[in-house]
Amino acid sequence: MRALEDRDPEGLAQLIALVARRPSVEPGLISAFGWVSGRQLHGIVADLLSAAEPAQRSLGIAACALHRVDPGERLGGACHAAEPRLRARALRAAGELGRRDLLDSCLAARADPDPGVRLHAASAALILGERQRALAALEAYANTAAPGADDAARLLLRASELPRAYRFLRSLQGDPRRRRLLVIGTGLIGDPRALPWLIERMSEGAVARLAGEAFTLITGADLGEQGLAGDRPDGVGAGPTDDPEDTDVGLDPDAGLPWPDPGKTAAWRQTHRDRFIAGTRHFMGEPLDARVCERVLRTGCHHPAWPPARSSRAGPAASCRRAGRSRP
Repeated sequence: MRALEDRDPEGLAQLIALVARRPSVEPGLISAFGWVSGRQLHGIVADLLSAAEPAQRSLGIAACALHRVDPGERLGGACHAAEPRLRARALRAAGELGRRDLLDSCLAARADPDPGVRLHAASAALILGERQRALAALEAYANTAAPGADDAARLLLRASELPRAYRFLRSLQGDPRRRRLLVIGTGLIGDPRALPWLIERMSEGAVARLAGEAFTLITGADLGEQGLAGDRPDGVGAGPTDDPEDTDVGLDPDAGLPWPDPGKTAAWRQTHRDRFIAGTRHFMGEPLDARVCERVLRTGCHHPAWPPARSSRAGPAASCRRAGRSRP
C-alpha cells in the first residue's frame, strides 16, 4: 500500500519480483490494490495491463476486478494466454465483472490442463448464468484433491437445488478429512431438516463451533444473544498452547466462533421449530430469497432481530440489532 500511495515504481517492482519467488505472498499484494483508492492507481494499472510479463498483467487484471473496472479487450486476450496463472486470473475476473461475452471462453476452459484454470472457469461460468455445465464441472472439481476443491464444493452447494446438494453431502460422509466441509455445507444449503443433525455435531469438539455457525446461518439465532453458547469442552484443544513441547503451532481455524451448548440449542429449536419450513432453504432465519440477501448485504448483519415476523417487510435497520461475528 505504501508503494502504491507513494507511486514508488521501484518498490512496486521489488514486490512483484518477490511474488515470482514466493507465490504465497501474492494475495497480500493483490489486496493492497483493493485497499487504495482508484484515483491512486491511475497510470499504475494501465502500465501493468500493457506489460510484457504475465505476472504483471495478472496483477493489473486483479486490480481492475477489485475496483470493478472493466479492462476491455485485454481481458478477453488474457483468457487465452499461455501462462496458466494469467488465464485463471482473467477467467475469474470475467465472472466478477459480469463479462457475459466471455462465457464461451469460460466454458471452453473447463477442460484446461491446469486445475486452477478449470476451477475459475467453472466458477465464472456459473456466475455468468450457465448452470448445468458449470455445476457439473464444479462437482467434478470438488471431488478431487486439487487446491481449491473445498471452494468449488461451497459454491456448488450454494447454487444447487436441494436434491443435488444432499447427494454431494452424502458423498462426504465417509471421508473424515472432509468432516468440516460436511458441517459447513449443511449450513450452506439451509434446510431446517438438518438442524437436529447439526445439534448432535455440537458435541464433537473438532466441528462443534462450525455446527453452531451452521445453525446460525439457517436460523438467524445468535448463540451469544440467545443464551445458547457454552464453555469449551474439557480436553478439546483450540489453537496453539503455552506448552513449549507442543509442536502444533497452527492457528485455530474457528477462532472467534462461540462454543454452542447442545442442550440449550436443542431446547431453542424445539420452541421455535414451527417458524421453519422443512425442505425449504433458509438464510438467517427466513426462507431464502433476494429480499433476505439484500437485507444482510445492506446492513452488514449476519442475523436478524429474533424472532422475525414471517410477513415482515421492515427496512434493513429494523432487521438486526448489531453486526454479527460469523464469517461471511
